[in-house]
Amino acid sequence: MALCLAASPFAAVKAYAATSAQSHIDAVLLIDVSNSMKTSDKNKIANEAMKMFIDMLSTQGDKVGIVAYTDKVQREKALLQISSESDKQDLKDFIDGLDRGAYTDIAIGVEEAVKVLQNGSDPSHEPIIVMLADGNNDFN
Repeated sequence: MALCLAASPFAAVKAYAATSAQSHIDAVLLIDVSNSMKTSDKNKIANEAMKMFIDMLSTQGDKVGIVAYTDKVQREKALLQISSESDKQDLKDFIDGLDRGAYTDIAIGVEEAVKVLQNGSDPSHEPIIVMLADGNNDFN
């Protein structure tokens, strides 16, 4: 399984769009919801970026999952095939319901995002993990 970790959610969508107009993606949006994000992302710009990413996707078969982590997985949404604007709204409502937690362990989040892809991705789709984090990590 090839995997793309994007530095920007918009770069991921642009890279995907440039590959082929006929291909689809299976994306996991990986978000740090630890207490450090209260300072580094007090306006929840990462949440808005995830919602914009979702808005840019096709309603013709792209899939999106979400993993919110601290030092454990706080909340998770398995890959959802986007077939309508209602599906996009469901994902955005999930994002709006995310709360902050304690410490940060990036490895926990990445490991879970990979599992989500392994358990629900379509082999003909391009797998992508988009990580939104401040880079702080409380554990080795």
